[in-house]
Amino acid sequence: AIDGPIRQLVEQAGAGLAVPPGDAQAMARAVTRLADDPELRRQMGQQGRECVKGAFDRRQLAEQMEAVFAELVGTR
Repeated sequence: AIDGPIRQLVEQAGAGLAVPPGDAQAMARAVTRLADDPELRRQMGQQGRECVKGAFDRRQLAEQMEAVFAELVGTR
């Protein structure tokens, strides 16, 4: 099964369809469902974008990088 942030993005944010590893039939059903439903594709794309924007905010990333650099400079 998919674990970690990818699973969270797919399942909780509604940004994709999760299928069991190695299950070709489930993958085919998911692809067919997406191919047949443009509104679902649009919604999932929008949900994924919003989720990623929240998780990878520029200010938050800059602050995290600044903290790493400060720690590196402080230890030398």
